[in-house]
Amino acid sequence: MSRKVDECKPLIHGFVVVGPPTNLYQRLFFYNHTCYSVGGLVYSLNDIEHGILRGNQKPFASFRRAFVNGDHRQGLTLVHFSAQLEHFVWDRGCV
Repeated sequence: MSRKVDECKPLIHGFVVVGPPTNLYQRLFFYNHTCYSVGGLVYSLNDIEHGILRGNQKPFASFRRAFVNGDHRQGLTLVHFSAQLEHFVWDRGCV
């Protein structure tokens, strides 16, 4: 496997495979349904952004947090949210 595949950029990869969303409904669907399997667990782009990077906050237009109680992925959440870290990660596409 090449290094480029190992350093996959989920957001850009999702745009290439699915296509970029063009309206609000497509955007919500894209971030909730573009998923990646990491270590045997499945993460949507919203799980990565809101569950891990934003300390398990509710995504836009959602009624619940990214990871509910009892979810094995809760241990991955960042305790101290840093807008600068989140910007760096999403801007560089290196989630």
